[in-house]
Amino acid sequence: MSSTMPALAGTPAMAGAEGRSAPAGLSRTMGVPLHRQLFVVLKDGIVSGRYPAGETLLPEEAMARAFGVSRITVRHALAELERAGLIERRHGRGTFVRPAAPTGPDPAPPADVKAAIERTGTLRATVLAFDYVRPPPDVRQALHLGEGEAAQRVVRVRSRDDLPVVHLVTYVPEAIGRTFTRADMERLPLYALLRRAGHGYCRADQRIGAALADPGIAGLLAVDVGAPLLQIRRLLCDAGGRPVEDLTMLAPPDRYQLRTLHNWQDPDRGPLVSYETTLGE
Repeated sequence: MSSTMPALAGTPAMAGAEGRSAPAGLSRTMGVPLHRQLFVVLKDGIVSGRYPAGETLLPEEAMARAFGVSRITVRHALAELERAGLIERRHGRGTFVRPAAPTGPDPAPPADVKAAIERTGTLRATVLAFDYVRPPPDVRQALHLGEGEAAQRVVRVRSRDDLPVVHLVTYVPEAIGRTFTRADMERLPLYALLRRAGHGYCRADQRIGAALADPGIAGLLAVDVGAPLLQIRRLLCDAGGRPVEDLTMLAPPDRYQLRTLHNWQDPDRGPLVSYETTLGE
């Protein structure tokens, strides 16, 4: 869902009506109630700071026109925002954005990808699935597996205290995966198990993007359905250049971030690009 929204006072409202298709930001086909989608869009705007504390949101009627929904839909969304402590409705004056409680992640020292992986590995792991399957075609190709070859598939959630931070799906070639068990995965990070098996990481190909939380992922990460997530797809190879792990990671951006640091003035003093991994409390 897009979070573009004419929410602040004085912003021109978009035309719309309940019976018409919803404008950008809401979908009538994704299976999520419109009031819940509107809540997520408004919450994202408030938490991200696009709608600063003290600003007035559009009146209910104007917001309903802007999103092509009914006023009752708007009221339900605003009621959820109020229960979440994100807005304050003042009789006769309007609806105001409340100061957000600090939820940002704690900064960590700049680190390369290897150090970022190791830091994530310190979080408590819960293994949700551990099996051997025929991987999807893109994973099979990435791991250089033949047609019909199996791979170990493990689904985990890593948490700090009781807060889920990242959702991980990893595929490992079967011959390597057979060297460790589900219990090992509960106890040790995958990079340590691969290193123990003689296939430690020496190269990583990483792509960073975004995704929306589907109902299953939303429940596991304790976020709203449709909430934006950081998505990392990573292929890791050993010293011989053999692909040993295909990973897909999803994380709420307020709990896990990657920042690149560029040094054009004096690249000899350090890596041109380094990574800062931040994990929210």
